[in-house]
Amino acid sequence: MRLFFKTFFLGLLFFSCEKYNMDIESPRVSFTYSPINPKVGDSITFNIDTNADFLSIYTGDSLKKYETSRVKALIENDFETFYDTVYRKNLSGGLPTKWFRYLKDYSSLSDVEMDFQFYGAIENIDLGVYNNFPQSLIKATYPDKNVLKFTVSDRTVNSGIIFQPNIYVFGKGMDPAFSQFEIRFVSSEEDKVVRRVSGNKDIIRELSITIYDVETNEEHTATKSFGNFMTYETDDPMTARTSPGFINIGQFMEQEFDYYLENPEKGYIKEVKFKLNGELARKGNQSNGFYYDFNGGEYYREQLDPVTGLPINENDYIHYRGFQGDVYLSWIEFGTDEYEPFSLGKSLGSIYDPKGLNKTYKYAYNKEGEYNVTVVATNTGRKLYSEDGYQTNRRLSYDDYQIKRSISQQKLNIPK
Repeated sequence: MRLFFKTFFLGLLFFSCEKYNMDIESPRVSFTYSPINPKVGDSITFNIDTNADFLSIYTGDSLKKYETSRVKALIENDFETFYDTVYRKNLSGGLPTKWFRYLKDYSSLSDVEMDFQFYGAIENIDLGVYNNFPQSLIKATYPDKNVLKFTVSDRTVNSGIIFQPNIYVFGKGMDPAFSQFEIRFVSSEEDKVVRRVSGNKDIIRELSITIYDVETNEEHTATKSFGNFMTYETDDPMTARTSPGFINIGQFMEQEFDYYLENPEKGYIKEVKFKLNGELARKGNQSNGFYYDFNGGEYYREQLDPVTGLPINENDYIHYRGFQGDVYLSWIEFGTDEYEPFSLGKSLGSIYDPKGLNKTYKYAYNKEGEYNVTVVATNTGRKLYSEDGYQTNRRLSYDDYQIKRSISQQKLNIPK
């Protein structure tokens, strides 16, 4: 009996493995539709004949075209080259729309200075490897690689960096000129006193964008302040909260440069000025005789320390946002690739769904025209385990599954 059980178990195991590694078959699929001569607004019923595991349909109208779908791209390209060969239309018409700079790619400071200008009280500019963030909760994207380090030595002086991307902005309602910075601010000892006393860990930064109009040869500049943007967590008291490192200026661009989003070829971003600290000694209302900091806090002349530029009353530190200390810049990504999005099909379920596979679909077109209707049928195998049975070297990959697809297509002419 025991021998029989062992034989039976080994046979079952062998059968399971053999079945598991079997090649899956391409599914069968075809469809009909009614009425035969549909018009705009008519309810059309698609009846699908298939033995597939999964089913989806592309009706062929705007953003529902199989020809511009992710599925078609995956069928015709392997996963490794998928993102290099897509069927989306670049909305820029070939104009440059992004400016990416990674400091790890620079070999000398002179190369950096070709892309970045520094102004104000910025000293000790250096290109090198800096990993001394022992309590940092957000690790550097590129550890042991070059970063740009510089010091803001005087909190009362306008200081920052300038770059000239010379790119066009696109995508009204699509987050134009979205940007990411990997940058760390580490306070000087004097600045830490301000942060500790005030309990305020934010730095106010200001972004000024200048667009050059190619028709009028005029420049248009708009400025926006950003509060706690991009203060990476370190052991520094002012950076004690997590920041994702994104600066979303889409709404700002739509408010200030709506015309160029509608007509992108008529203007490009000539210059971006990124102010890293405020100016406490900027004169405000002269008749009232007060000064104010970068965040708008009002201070009268007699309330400021003439040496430090800080409010004499420490309780007023909470209004202060000017930064003084070291800055570490790893990379800047400015601008976006604006593509027509992938078309989406309508999933009709699968044999694994509780409701099963839906082989009937109803749809109505709201515009006349010729539409290429495509039904995609898919069969999938189980995950292809290898080596030690996936106990190590785990990964999530499209290539780990055997997938077979079949399509059925018909053209529909929809009159008024």
